[in-house]
Order: sequence, then structure tokens, then C-alpha cells
Amino acid sequence: MAFKVAEPTLGPEVANLLENFLGCKIAQQGLLPGRKQFDFFFTLDHSRVVIELEIGGWQKLPIAIAQADEYRETVSADGIIAIVYPEEARKEVTKPEDIRDIAITLRPAAVVLCPFLKHYYPQISLAELAKSLKDSLRKPLLAPSVDLVVEVLRQSVRGIALEIKRSVGIDNPVIKETIGSLALFQILSQEGQEEEGAKRLDEETLKGVVADLAAYILVNQLLLHHILSTTLTTLKKLEIISYPLELKGYFKEVLDIDYKAIFCVDVASYMPLPTTSEINTAIRAIKALQPQNLKADLLGRIFHEFLPKETRKRLGAFYTRPQAAEILAGLSIEKADDKVLDPACGSGTLLVAAYRKKSDIGKIRAHRKIVEEELTGVDIMPFAAHLAALNMTMQSPYEVTNKTRIGVGNSLNLAVGEEVGTLAQWLQTFGGEVASVNLEQPGVKGDVFKLEPVHVVIMNPPFTRKERLTSQMKGLRFSSLGEQNYWAYFIALATSVLRKNGRIAAVLPRDFFRGEYSRALRAFLFKDRNYGIRYIVKSTKEWAFSERAAFRDFLVVLQKDYSGKCAVVYLKKRLGDISLREAIGIPITIALVEQGEIFEDGEILVLWHDQEEIWQNWHDLGHLVVFNTEAGERLQGFYHEAISKAGGKLVPLGQSRQPIIPVRRGLEPTSEHLLNLVFVVRPIHQKRIERSKLILMKEEPDKIMAKQKDFGTVFEIPKRVVKKGLKTAAYLPQLDISNTSDMAILAPFDQFDEIQQQIGVKRVDFQSLNKRASDRFTHLVISRRFNFTAVGTKAFSFFSEEELLPGKAFWCLSADIDTAKVLCLWFNSTFTVIESLLKQTETGGSYIELTEEKILELNIPDFSKSDTSPLLQAFEKVRYEELPPLAEQFDDPPSARQLIDRAVLKFIGYQDTEIEALLPEIYGCMAKEMISFVELMRRTTISEEVPTSQLHLMASG
Repeated sequence: MAFKVAEPTLGPEVANLLENFLGCKIAQQGLLPGRKQFDFFFTLDHSRVVIELEIGGWQKLPIAIAQADEYRETVSADGIIAIVYPEEARKEVTKPEDIRDIAITLRPAAVVLCPFLKHYYPQISLAELAKSLKDSLRKPLLAPSVDLVVEVLRQSVRGIALEIKRSVGIDNPVIKETIGSLALFQILSQEGQEEEGAKRLDEETLKGVVADLAAYILVNQLLLHHILSTTLTTLKKLEIISYPLELKGYFKEVLDIDYKAIFCVDVASYMPLPTTSEINTAIRAIKALQPQNLKADLLGRIFHEFLPKETRKRLGAFYTRPQAAEILAGLSIEKADDKVLDPACGSGTLLVAAYRKKSDIGKIRAHRKIVEEELTGVDIMPFAAHLAALNMTMQSPYEVTNKTRIGVGNSLNLAVGEEVGTLAQWLQTFGGEVASVNLEQPGVKGDVFKLEPVHVVIMNPPFTRKERLTSQMKGLRFSSLGEQNYWAYFIALATSVLRKNGRIAAVLPRDFFRGEYSRALRAFLFKDRNYGIRYIVKSTKEWAFSERAAFRDFLVVLQKDYSGKCAVVYLKKRLGDISLREAIGIPITIALVEQGEIFEDGEILVLWHDQEEIWQNWHDLGHLVVFNTEAGERLQGFYHEAISKAGGKLVPLGQSRQPIIPVRRGLEPTSEHLLNLVFVVRPIHQKRIERSKLILMKEEPDKIMAKQKDFGTVFEIPKRVVKKGLKTAAYLPQLDISNTSDMAILAPFDQFDEIQQQIGVKRVDFQSLNKRASDRFTHLVISRRFNFTAVGTKAFSFFSEEELLPGKAFWCLSADIDTAKVLCLWFNSTFTVIESLLKQTETGGSYIELTEEKILELNIPDFSKSDTSPLLQAFEKVRYEELPPLAEQFDDPPSARQLIDRAVLKFIGYQDTEIEALLPEIYGCMAKEMISFVELMRRTTISEEVPTSQLHLMASG
């Protein structure tokens, strides 16, 4: 007879196995007062240990620990072990041996809190657990591991948050107490998302995020109270509560000492009654963990890490990875008494790194002097400021922290000498005028502090797009910069508060170095030589230094009146593979490198650029960051060498006069799904049609057959109403697409109304459609935006003998047939691929986006001065050649790739012998770049918002 496995049936098998593995007798199911039962009990090396067994995954860890610790107190045991099997253990079985198999083969999570071992095992077999217990008798581990404390506290947060979500609405006071402005939180929660139409958090998701934050704040308060109560005899130890409001009495005792930075946010008063059980579980778990035995610096680590990962990802705007913070602080803070400001401090990770750097320089620094006088943080979000204050206090929790210089407000409205309100004195920064809180108001907690000139501004400013900014968020002081993305205003703020020779250390996006919107900022910094760049740090293994980022970012250190060389530092490891100690050591290593000296070890490569180069090219500094590895330096050198060697043979596309080559964007949709209705897509590859609706099934002299993908309906479309078209470049294998293009419907026919209904387009104005299409028919197209590492990207410019109509994913270049052939070859050369990389605008992942401005800057042959017939002949040889993915074309160059590049280099002016020597080197560098980007994209999940009107530009493959 079949029965389902549960704790009572699994327990005896686990006990028997552990008994055999440990070689000691295990008592099962001891009866306690109140008819409670512990699962197992054993004695190992004179230590009496209670074991609690649960099924249900790691979520049950705090419950198992709390239950085991309650039993430990009752029976006066010395330690506990919590074993939690995954939910899949609850299988239906037919015989006892099946239960034993489950106990042996499944790997439970385990927490050991014994006199000789305190550790957390995310997954471990019973045999491995027994071995660890026996090994620890020889070499005891007396303090709990960081991973153990982090995981248990994280699960405690999840448990409390779940009850909050179940019990309160979006308008509950706990929401307001935690984050302040819901509207502002919504805007900042979209930070880093690429598309303007990125979705706002729905109410349930928002409530879940805020519930996590409220629970996180409460567990931090419980943690700090417990730690303080073990050293301060005046504090009453936390006991099991009957309702959450009881916590206020405990916390008031701490407030009477001080610690306002931690306890001035009162989430306990607003916790719903159903959270009581989960709060008690957290209290018991914290007691059992004995976190007071950890070193103070490890407590600071724990604080940062135990916010649930899914919420931390949601709030990536507020988190900088600790390793990145240590590197940035190490490169910018030079003296122990440097005053530091973070005007967008988020959770305080950068300030903590600054704290550590200042503490490490010279003699030991007093904790209170650093946090109360030398480190300043401001954030527009109250909950972020609270996390920063928590983070600062936890750097030395046993020292009384009377105050921190962490303020709540809009930094962009502040100037040196102005007062900043602390957490409890929120400035009205959103949805109204900025005004200070009345200091005489009864019940106001906290202080104000004045903003002072600083030696270092360190920050990871918000990357919120300019379209999402309100006038209140931007402030009034930096209007001279014009329309900017949010981060640029923070750089301007930093320049206004720095002392002589002060430094700006920031996590910045690629469009700091390039782009029209940041041009005015670069002009101020570099055109007038007010600032120099000291360091640029880029990772060769990861996309960003922030915990969530859809765009490439870099660590950048600027210095006032600096004229020395700029160090470009390539990190050769993933941040996750760099320990905090190693991260702290990287800036020390860099500082020891002589300016101009190329340095390389297992962690970094340091190359150098002259400051004069930066000042001269202030209008576009993209070349400093566009490539992902040091091979990019050689590719840049090759590009500039080729431009020089070509002399007058090349001309920017926009300046070509004989012939003039107009550039237009492909067909723009006027309504949602219109392009899915117009384009019938050729199914060259299954992935090519994933986001299309009409699929080309068959082509005959007088008609085409197309299937509506969602309904499976096949339609007969007369040839008279269609023209050649192109919706996507994905998986097109050849440069000549005369026979492999898509089709475009440009007139109604008998079954058109049914197609409209199935696709969901109400009305099509074909007269307007044809008018807009009339000047877009072309022999030559260039992909407007493409993922150069995707397997579907094989080329990015295509030719058609018969003029075709491209969609908005392309640029249309109007040229005669022979000119189109030459340019198609040219645009697919390695020379132009490198130039496109150098001119690309900011976009997510390994996508290249070429704006009209950048397309017009691409160098092409000057047809009026040069003989382009060899290029035309080369095109004829390669036009039908099947190409592998672009990412693979440089590691093992196909004959078509080599023929294209030889023809282009020959035209530029290279001799055959030079080409023979040059191409293998350039291909090697391109292969290295491609491999790096492919690896980076494999490791990095970037959410791409797909425009609804044109569902894809190039398959991501």
C-alpha cells in the first residue's frame, strides 16, 4: 500500500543512518512538557545535542532552529542540529526501503549550533554531515559562520514579510514608514531598465518588495538589540512576545542609550498581529546563532547580505557590489582624515568601504569620529537612508553611535553650508516644494547637519532615464546642463562640493564617455581642463558593478586639476571570485605601479592614456571603454592607422557628394502590431519567426501562401499586393538576400480582414502606409541595432537586386545597384565592425545601436576619387557565400571573411605583405573580444524590453 513520506516516517531512517555514521546511540522522539516532542537526541564527546527534522526546503530553517533551541532549553542540552529536507522528500512510497533511499540520496540543508561546530550547509548528505561533526571534535569551530547567520536571518525576513503581505494593504502605515513616497519608489524601481516603456511594479509586487524591506529593518533591529544585550547589563534580553507592539519596550531601552540611527524607524508598531509567530521564530533563531561571537567586520558583512536576493535584485538601484565599493574607495581615499560624501548613498555600501579604507590608513581611527564627523550620505528614499545608517552603525555595533551624517533629501537641491535632515526629519522632496521640517515640531526625532566641502565624493548615482525624471527630482541648481539622465546631475553636484584637488569616485555608465546628452558635462570637466581622469576600471568578466544593471558601467575616478596619466584597469576575475581582502588589495597594487608602466598579474592589467588625449577628445571618449579586453587597445590602434593610411580615399557617409547617399530609417509603425500585419517573414530558422505572426510558407509566380502562427490559418495572398521586404536580419546567412528576403503586404485583398482580426489591428490606412514606404525602398540596408554575439547575427548590412522595404529595425541607404554592392561589402568588413563598436551608443548587453548621427560618421570609399571596381569584384565573389555567426568569424575566419577584409585593406592602401601579417593579428584580437563578450553575456542576464510595434531587431540567439 502506498503512503506519503512525512517527518514522522522519515525521522527514524535519518536517526538510524546518523547513528551508524557517528557511531553513537541516538534517542528518538523524546517527550517534553506540554506534549511536545523533539525528533532526536544524542551525546557526542560529552555534548548533548537535540536534532530537529523538517521537510519543506530552506524556508523552514528558522522554524527548525527555533524549535530545536526551545527543546534544547527544556532538556538543558548543549547544542542543536536542524536538518531540513527539500519538499520533494514528500513522495509516495510503497516500502520502507524507499524511505531509506530518500534519506540517503536527497541532500538536506543543515544548521549545526554545537559547542564544537557552528556552521550552515546549504546541501549535505548525512554521511558528510556526520564526518564534519567528527572532524570538528579535533578542530572546533566556535564562532558561527557568516553563511549560516546570513541564511537564517534571510529566511526570518522572508517569513515575517510573507505574513505582512498576507495581512496588510498597500496603504498600510508600515508601507509609508518603510519607504515614504510610493510614487518616487515606483520611478526609482525602474532604474536601469532599458526601454522607456518599462513596466512599473504592479501593486502586489510592490507590496512584496516593501514587506521584505520592513521585515529586513525589523530583523536588523532584533539582531542589534540581541548583540547589545549580551554586553550591556542594563538592557533586558529579548524574550518571546505576545504581539509585535511589545518590541517597542525593548527598543526604547536602546533609544534611551542612543542608536537613533537604527531604531528611529518604527516598523514594530505597525506589524500586523499574524507576524508574531514569525517574529518569535526570528528571536529564537538569533539567540541560537549567537552572532555576538562574530568579529565586528563580519557583522557588517552579514547586514548587507541577508536582504532576500529577489528583493535586492528589484532594488539593484540601491546596491553596489561590495568588491566594487572596496576598489573605488581604495582608489580615491588617500588620507585617514579625508571627508567623504555619497550624495546617493543607497544602502551605504560605498560609505562602508570608505569607512574601512579610512580605518586602514595610518593609526586606528575612532568609530564615532568617522561616522559622526567624516562620512556623509544623503538619499532621496528614507528606507535607503535607514539602511545606510544601519550599515554604518554595524561597523562597530558595540560602540554607542549617537548619530550618523546620513540624511534624507534630494541632494540636487543642496549646497555647501545648507542643513540636511536626518532620517526622522524627511525633507519634502517629491510631489511638492522642497521645505525643511520644523525643528520645533513635537515628537520630531533626529538632528540636522550641515553639508561641508569634502575631499572625496564617492557614489553610484541613479541611472534613471531623463524621460522618467520629475522637476522635483532634478532640482533647480543644475539647469544649465539641460536635459540629462539622472546620474549627470550628481556629477555636477559633486563638482560643487569638492575641495582643492578633490576627487570624484563614481560608478558611471558608458554614456558618460560618449553621447550628445552628456556633452555639456564633458565640456565642463575636460574641455576647459578642470578635471582629469585618474582611473577607469572595467570588468572583463561581468557587465556591471551594480547588483542590477541593464547597461555597461565602469568605476571612474576624476580629480580636480589633475594632469597626470589615466590608468585603465582591466579586472580579470568575476567580482564574485574576488574576496573582500583581495578587493582591498587591488588599489594598493595599482598605486605601486609607476605611471606609464604596463602591469599585469593574475587579477588585473593596467594600461595608460595621456591626459592630453582625454582633453583633446573630450567630445567623444567612447574609445576608452568600448572594448572589453586589452585586445581592444590594438584594434583601436589598427583603426586609426588605417584611417591615416587611407589618406583622402575615405569620406564620412554623410559627406559623400558623388554619389549623395540619403539615409532613412525603415518603415515606422503607426499602431501596435502593424509591422506584424505588414511583414510576412521567411522561416530560415525557427528562432527567426518566434516573434512574428505571418510566416511565409510557399512562394508561387502569382501568389504567396502565409500562415498566421497563433491560429494556424493559411492565407493565399496575391503577388500583386506584396513587395519584397525585410522585418529582421536574424539568421540571414548571405550578404545578397535577393532570394531570401521577407515580403511586405502593401494593399488589401479578400482575406485581409480576417488576418487583421487574428493579429489584432483594427484598421490599416494603405494610402498612408504606401506614402511612408515610397522613399524607403532600397537595394541596401544596415541593421540599426544588433547583438554581435548572437548566433543569429551573421552580417549587418544586406543587398537586394530588387528594391525592398525594410522595417524600422534597419537604416535604408538610397544608392544605385553597383554602389549598394560596394557599400554592402564595405559595411561587413572588420574595419567597419571595429568602427561601429567605436561609434555605438549606449544600449544593453552586447548590442550595437547605430544612430543616424553615427551612421553618417561611418567612413566609406570616396567614389569620386577612387577606383572601387576591386571592391565590386570582391562582392561578386562573396555575395552568396554562407556565413557563420559573426562571433565565430574571427577565431576561424571563413574564406568570405578573409576575401572581404583583404579587398578593403587593399583599397585603404595596405600592401599584400602587410595584409598577410596584419590580418591574423587583427582576427586574434577580434576573437578575444568576441569570446569575452560571449562569456560575459552568458553570465549576465539582461532583461530586454521588446518594442511592441516591431517585435525584434535581431535574434538574441
